Amino acid sequence: MTRRSIILTALAWGLSLSAVRAEEPDEAWIKQRIEQVKKAEINGWRKIPWVASLLEARRLSEQEKKPVFLFSHDGNLETGRC
Repeated sequence: MTRRSIILTALAWGLSLSAVRAEEPDEAWIKQRIEQVKKAEINGWRKIPWVASLLEARRLSEQEKKPVFLFSHDGNLETGRC
């Protein structure tokens, strides 16, 4: 491949990506998405079986065949600032 064809290919690829990004969702899609967000479970994190010990978490992970999610924060979880 020549240098010129590489540059033209890259330019065409970049233009096609910008055209995809330029498409904005229509009003119906936005309204549908708003309803989905309104119906979403905002306190779903409360259903997670939290444990304070990493060893206990690993034991439960092995027992339930589910991954461990390690969460640490500096803030107030209730306000979402963590």
